[in-house]
Amino acid sequence: MKDYTINTNCVQAGYTPGNGEPRQIPIYQSTTFKYDTSEDMGKLFDLEAEGYFYSRLQNPTNDLVAAKIAKLEGGSAGMLTSSGQAANFFAMFNICETGSHVVSSSSIYGGTFNLLAVTMKKMGIDVTFVDPDCTKEELNAAFKENKAEEKTETAKLTKVSIICKQSKFEELKESLNNIGVNGLTVTQVLGCGTQKGMTTKYRGAELDVVLLPKMKVEVVVSAVPVEEVIETAKKALYTGNIGDGKIFVYDVENVVKVRTGDSGFDALQSDDEL
Repeated sequence: MKDYTINTNCVQAGYTPGNGEPRQIPIYQSTTFKYDTSEDMGKLFDLEAEGYFYSRLQNPTNDLVAAKIAKLEGGSAGMLTSSGQAANFFAMFNICETGSHVVSSSSIYGGTFNLLAVTMKKMGIDVTFVDPDCTKEELNAAFKENKAEEKTETAKLTKVSIICKQSKFEELKESLNNIGVNGLTVTQVLGCGTQKGMTTKYRGAELDVVLLPKMKVEVVVSAVPVEEVIETAKKALYTGNIGDGKIFVYDVENVVKVRTGDSGFDALQSDDEL
């Protein structure tokens, strides 16, 4: 139908009936579509076959109408929406992103005006409205460069708390320093407890729970992977005996260096690393 006039395309384009099929596009009102086997449905979900399963996603009538409109407009494909405002949104958001600048006539429909001036504005898309009767010079002056979106990645902050024997502290400190971990907070603590879920009695006899001196080593890391910190600590502390220690890992919301006011990742760096 490439050589047909727009009038003929308006009636005929987008749908070619087969033998014994309706002359005009049928209106499919079903919300769902039936298939003989679950395998047939599976092929649709896996995009291995073409077809329909929910009208809220695809509908034969909608697709045929979209094909007709695409033909009339010289497009390769089309998509129907439930409202003109939704169509405006899809059309704009398909070519715009955060930082984009749009020039629009000030006499457009009020709902579309608000879409550009309010809704899109919240998404970081700027708009300049011009009088539809403006001069070429005024129109050209309204254009602005698109602003590149500023992408900031927030470094993850993690606190690692290690409980160990006093005799193992120096070895642990040296091992951590070797992988670039410093700024340790060290506390002398007392620990007690029974192993493997034992209660205060064992075979009817009372157990003595003795407080033992321990070291608590705490550090917040970001640049050094947490997994590397944990593995390094395990290797430094391991003897295979009871009391080798424990490692606790926590998420940290933020870190602030009081002297400089730096926060987050920067607060963990020494001055010569910034």
